[in-house]
Amino acid sequence: MEVRISIKLFEITLEKYPFTIIYSIEQELNLLVIISIYHHSRNPKYKYKAKKLK
Repeated sequence: MEVRISIKLFEITLEKYPFTIIYSIEQELNLLVIISIYHHSRNPKYKYKAKKLK
């Protein structure tokens, strides 16, 4: 069974470094959650896919 959760994601691109940080904000917990740090030289289709932890 696959469960999908709808999360509003935001991006910020660093000016000095070739990275984009993808994050979400949990208002109830007053928390910022970093989803991914993406390097610009990588394939953009993997930008929002998280690696599975072992």
